Amino acid sequence: MSKSYIEIDADSWADASGIETTVFIGDSCVPCFAHLDSYGELVDKELNAHTVAGKLSGNNLEKAECLVVALEEAAAYARKRVEELSDGNNTLRNSGS
Repeated sequence: MSKSYIEIDADSWADASGIETTVFIGDSCVPCFAHLDSYGELVDKELNAHTVAGKLSGNNLEKAECLVVALEEAAAYARKRVEELSDGNNTLRNSGS
């Protein structure tokens, strides 16, 4: 009995529009599947998963607050990395300088 293998590469990428998930099969340079979720869509999906009768309360409110904190920390980390990786020849749009 012989075996055949196929390479499947799935990954997600973030940009200003949101998170894009792509799937590549084999040696293709073109994804066979790509889906973009905006940050708003992802936040709404997560928050809606924790609502009861359309409201957050108790433990679900705590989970929602943890999401907000994680997103704030991710934004601060992204800002820090942009500043670290900047060549110093450009002014950042929102740097306040």
